[in-house]
Amino acid sequence: MNIKPFFYLIMVLGIFSCSNDDDTLGSEECIPTPKSSFSNEICQDDIDPNDFLCEYSYFGSYLLSERSKNFLRHYCEPTGSFLRYVNSEGDVMTFDVKRRRNRIQRLRYSTGLPCEIDSMKQKGRCIHRQATSYNLVSRDGSIELTIEAGSVPEASQTSVQGDGIGDILEILRKTDSSLSIDFRVIINQGTFVGDKYQDQENYDSLSFNGKMFNNVISSDVRFRTDFVFKYYVNEENGLFALEDREGEVWVLEN
Repeated sequence: MNIKPFFYLIMVLGIFSCSNDDDTLGSEECIPTPKSSFSNEICQDDIDPNDFLCEYSYFGSYLLSERSKNFLRHYCEPTGSFLRYVNSEGDVMTFDVKRRRNRIQRLRYSTGLPCEIDSMKQKGRCIHRQATSYNLVSRDGSIELTIEAGSVPEASQTSVQGDGIGDILEILRKTDSSLSIDFRVIINQGTFVGDKYQDQENYDSLSFNGKMFNNVISSDVRFRTDFVFKYYVNEENGLFALEDREGEVWVLEN
């Protein structure tokens, strides 16, 4: 079953999220469980009276599954490392692995249910989640990507769809004025009703530049006028290929 991403909800999540960083790169585990300074089950300690949500209920704490961590293969690359993506002609696009973050965030979101005391406002929920990301910056500085995995509530374009929580992978691209969400896919279904978003593409296998890749996830960009790349990811290799607007595929060099 496909799920339509609820972009308004995700915007709300961003506005009402807080986080605390924890430097865990020295751990023997590539992506360990970060420490949290948040008090469990407390969601209302800093509510803005002008908030359109009248109250919050705590809905649990969620850590990345081991499967989800596998999509962040390059998170623990040594400082100063780089990734080379090569096309069929042998041309190379090089990205430096930059800022890495592994933290606990508090996400607040609407249930869509009206408040008894003020029908103009809605009841909210909050979760604590592990969010892990790293940046890739092209050598010429023209492209900066943030690859991030974390848990989110299940949603549709019109309402929160049940009580499901699952892990998603996002790729955000820095533009002149903001961040563009170029890529958002479900990588661990968790308790979601559906196993992929409406524009998500799942392949048993794909071959690029003579290399075979299994269990690939991508997304449909045919109706996006602003896309720069079509991205391809899997558990084994993380972000292993980028397809540009001209159809040229750049594949991660081993």
